[in-house]
Amino acid sequence: MRRGITLLELLLVAALLAVIASLAAPPLGRAFSSVKLRRTGDEVLAAWTEARNTAIHSGRVHQFRFEPGTARYQVSVWASEESESSASETGGTDSISLADAKDATDPEIVFESGQLVDEQSRDRSSTEPSEVVSLKSSGGEEWSRPLLFFPNGTTSDATITLKNKYDKYLRLHLRGLTGVGRKSAVLTRTEWDEAQDR
Repeated sequence: MRRGITLLELLLVAALLAVIASLAAPPLGRAFSSVKLRRTGDEVLAAWTEARNTAIHSGRVHQFRFEPGTARYQVSVWASEESESSASETGGTDSISLADAKDATDPEIVFESGQLVDEQSRDRSSTEPSEVVSLKSSGGEEWSRPLLFFPNGTTSDATITLKNKYDKYLRLHLRGLTGVGRKSAVLTRTEWDEAQDR
C-alpha cells in the first residue's frame, strides 16, 4: 500500500521553511549590503579614473561632485567662477547639466560626507599642514564642492565617505599628487568615528 503526503504535512513543511527563511534573511541582507557598499565604492573609483583620464586627454580640467545624502554624482568639465560668468555672457557653458547626473548602482547607499585639502592653502615649500575643509557646499547648493582633475594628472586631495542603511561606512581617498583613488575596508559606526578623529 502506497502512502502519500497529506495536505497538512505539506503545509507544515512550508511553514517551517518560511520560518527558517525569515530567520536567515537579516544576516544575509547585512552580508550582501557590505558587498554592495564595496561595489559602489568601486563604481566611484572608476568614475574618478575616467575623469582623470578624460582631463589628461582633453587638456581640460574636469570635476566630480556628489549630492550629500543621496546616491547622485556627476562628472563634468570644470568651469571656474570667472569662466562661468564669461560663458553666461557669451550664452553657453561646458558644464554638464544636473539632468546628466548619475545615480550609484544601489540607491540605498548614499554619500555621507567628504573632506578636501584646500588648494588655496596648499604651499609645497611650507611645513605648515594644508587646511582641510568639508566638501559640503557652504552656499546652500545641493551639490558638494568639486573634486578637480587636472590635465597634468594631478587631482584634488580628498576623502569621501559612503554609507548604507545598516550604518556601515566606506571611505574613498583620492591622492592629489598621483591622482590614485583607494578605498578602505567596510567600517562600523565606531570605526568610522575613530577614523574621523584622525
